Amino acid sequence: MRAKAIVAIVSGHTRGLGAALAQTLLSRGIDVLAISRRRNGGLAAQHAGTLQEIELDLADLSALDGWLAGRPL
Repeated sequence: MRAKAIVAIVSGHTRGLGAALAQTLLSRGIDVLAISRRRNGGLAAQHAGTLQEIELDLADLSALDGWLAGRPL
């Protein structure tokens, strides 16, 4: 039986609590899908391959609908 991969979704990973949470998860070997209005270059450089960043304002409902429907951002 294969172990399931653990992936955490973190919003607001560029500063504050979101950044701390993403850093902690990544340091524990957990892959992170990070969603924020802008990217976190420092975190991305430290965790290439385990951090996937999506540049998206979750308050913009039309952009969110588009992303969920598979349209490019």
